[in-house]
Amino acid sequence: MLAHPKIYKITTGGALVSTFDVVAAGSPVNPNALAFDAKRNGIWFGGQSCTESGMPIQFWDFDDNSVTLMFTIPSSLTNPATGESFLSFCFDDGLAYNENDPSIDADDEIWFSDDVNHNLGLFRPDGTLVAGYDARTINSSLELLSGLAIGGKNIYMANNGGGDVFRVDKDTFTLVDQFVSGDERQEDMECDPDTFAPTEVMWVRTTPQGGSFPNVLRAYEIEPGTCGKGGLPPPPPEEELIIKKFVKLDDKGITVDETVSFLKKAHIVEATLKDPKHNLYVYKNIPLPVPAHIPWGDKAWEPLVKLFDGKWELKLQIIAVYEDPKTKELKQVEQKIIIHFTVVKGMISVFHDDPTQPPPPLELNKLIKVTPHPAQLNGKINIEMGEKVMPKARDVFVTEVTLAKPSGTVVSYTKLPVHITVGNANIPFPGPDWSAGGFNPTIALDELGMWELDIEIIAFYYDGTTEIRKINQKLWISFNVIPEHILPMLAVIAPLGVLALYMYRKKHETYSNTDYNL
Repeated sequence: MLAHPKIYKITTGGALVSTFDVVAAGSPVNPNALAFDAKRNGIWFGGQSCTESGMPIQFWDFDDNSVTLMFTIPSSLTNPATGESFLSFCFDDGLAYNENDPSIDADDEIWFSDDVNHNLGLFRPDGTLVAGYDARTINSSLELLSGLAIGGKNIYMANNGGGDVFRVDKDTFTLVDQFVSGDERQEDMECDPDTFAPTEVMWVRTTPQGGSFPNVLRAYEIEPGTCGKGGLPPPPPEEELIIKKFVKLDDKGITVDETVSFLKKAHIVEATLKDPKHNLYVYKNIPLPVPAHIPWGDKAWEPLVKLFDGKWELKLQIIAVYEDPKTKELKQVEQKIIIHFTVVKGMISVFHDDPTQPPPPLELNKLIKVTPHPAQLNGKINIEMGEKVMPKARDVFVTEVTLAKPSGTVVSYTKLPVHITVGNANIPFPGPDWSAGGFNPTIALDELGMWELDIEIIAFYYDGTTEIRKINQKLWISFNVIPEHILPMLAVIAPLGVLALYMYRKKHETYSNTDYNL
């Protein structure tokens, strides 16, 4: 708002929280562009006008509500990239604060642009000019450069009148991409990783063209891991172990695909069928790399498969090998799947609303996510589990979640079953509803080395005869628990847990080849 001395704090819903009069606190000019500084706990701000000396850049300290003149950009100061002044209208629409090393103040950055001025300046907090840039080298519309913001290694540059925001690599000053919001004046901006977390956004203040309109604040989603709070560097990305599996049954055959974080290879190592007369069919072309398609008529079936009406059973075993991102060890994700399905008139029978149309395929989509990965000693992990059975699932349950420590101690989640028919479930560890027994019965990530996460998911779905059929899935997922400082401990971690986990698996494996009574 022109000629106004206050900075307003509002909610994302537009409700006023508080105001602060910077002129009453000592500012010689009314405030305009703002930039939050998390390290100093305050706001840098430029002005709606210049003083006799030039554009004052000031700091409002939240701790004592003081306002301090940090430096002034003189009108006579020229941009070395263009030979022109950084000031034209003396109306600061672009201000951004950025840290490099949070422990050092001397390399902090203040980026500045005046209203509709293509001269972009990089300053230190004491006013030292570090560099100047010509925004037109990014795009000609930045002749009218206005708003600025920093998001990690990116600087965001807005134009006045074109409605564009450009994302630029801060180190090389080259274009990364842009987004457009219409024929508006894009002005002051700020990076925000908190309000819509985990989604990171760029707030953009816009004013529609063509008259006196109110300012509008919009939040645009930006790339994850690029937004640091208050100029701080974005936190390092949290590694996740993500397992996604896709299985489809239709009249042509079986399709399997699987992705695992840091995947090295994945193979189908077992595929068998049992027909309504309990005859067994074994697929011989294994191990088979994933993604894979196994036709019913493939000659690798022994004996050859010909679908006929009745109840069938499919068993699959998939083993994926991935590389731990920190220890570089190879680990396994093993899955065993039993799918009961019905064949009617020679076709896979799946319940659907239009019986005059061919039945759709039976599809399974699984997501398992372990965050962070590797896990930190005495830290926390979150286990996310989801399964979609298409086209229609009656119920999907997680019926087992256990963690086996390197010592052989088993920690079991007790609040079972977990219903995941309509959405994913998250289970934190350590947390409530876990029990433990064995050598080290503590509910904690308190042992270094190889752990194993075991999960069982059972789904029930309607087939075309309106019977309820069953899908049973077991997963064994190996992961590491490491100390905070990993490198000195790699030689110690590598041999831990392998024998104990092997013996645990042999003793506790519950995957069964018996029929289910449905």
